[in-house]
Amino acid sequence: MARPSNPVTSGARPSSQGNSISIGPADVAALYRLGETFPGGVTIHLGPGDYVIGQTIYLPSNIAIIGAGKARTRIILAPASHCHLFTNLDHKSGNTGLTFRDFSVEGNGDSQERQPHHKALTFCCAIYMKNTRRVLIEDVDFSDIRQTATHFNGSEGVIVRRSVMRKLGWSGVSTSGTSNLQVDVTVSDAGRDEMHSAIHLDGGIGVHCRADVSATTGNGIMLDSTYSALRNVVVEGSASGCKRGVSLSGSAVKPLEVVLISGKFCDNAEIGVMVSNAQYVTLSGCEITGNGEVGVLFQGRNGGRDCIVFGSEISGNPEDVKEIHASGGNWVFSGDVAADGLAAINVKNFARPAAVR
Repeated sequence: MARPSNPVTSGARPSSQGNSISIGPADVAALYRLGETFPGGVTIHLGPGDYVIGQTIYLPSNIAIIGAGKARTRIILAPASHCHLFTNLDHKSGNTGLTFRDFSVEGNGDSQERQPHHKALTFCCAIYMKNTRRVLIEDVDFSDIRQTATHFNGSEGVIVRRSVMRKLGWSGVSTSGTSNLQVDVTVSDAGRDEMHSAIHLDGGIGVHCRADVSATTGNGIMLDSTYSALRNVVVEGSASGCKRGVSLSGSAVKPLEVVLISGKFCDNAEIGVMVSNAQYVTLSGCEITGNGEVGVLFQGRNGGRDCIVFGSEISGNPEDVKEIHASGGNWVFSGDVAADGLAAINVKNFARPAAVR
């Protein structure tokens, strides 16, 4: 990907020391030429203040952007910029060692629009990474983003933690074929542009997603295998006020399998947890109550198959557990093991339990 040609036009000069530089709000133009000025990488310290950015910042490998704290350093995408805020410099060969820490992002989402020349599906994310390795986003908050706060395509070794994401056109975290991923975030008011999930993870191996989600037009947490197979996943947290709390939406040809889910998935419009075209899914320590249609639904052309539910409260839904289409081999374990032993109940053997604990 070509670097922008804008020269450094600021009259202020960043201060440097060793392999790090300090930049103030008057020095933002220096950020536009990082690949040319620091091809080997650098740590950039942003002092307190508002940094108004009008074009995409392209990051070479081994770059760290460190603010003075979420409440003190704000990076603002200028109105009508119509672009990503940060992306890695080389989308084809990839980049490694990118760190973002201790600042907040304001995206002016309502003013950002797709331009006629922009053919890609994504055009205005806060952080868009493609073919990257070892990416850390820590203590960074995101607000009013036109599309997704953080998107990763074909990446590996990604950590996004201690981030609050709100007022999002699409999602807080989304991925396509990204492995060795750790997420710990809070997301609210997502899917404002059209129906989207607050967390959307499509393909990869080895994912730990800890998320608290509310007020989202689509799914709270969505696992998907359309882009590539997705397996070895842990999901924990909560989702309420969404279309579905957790949705496993596997491809009919690419596996979605070996998933552990725990948490509170209540008061969603349709379903607490949906398992569609997925197998070897375990629900443990879940509270799934007050959803509009079904607590736990197994469905799909290939079905939800060979899944286990135990140690969970599933009650107060119009249908608590439901199995349709090609689903089968699913078991809900209920009862008090200390009092009467653990009772295994095949899902097909009951239509609507009053409660499953």
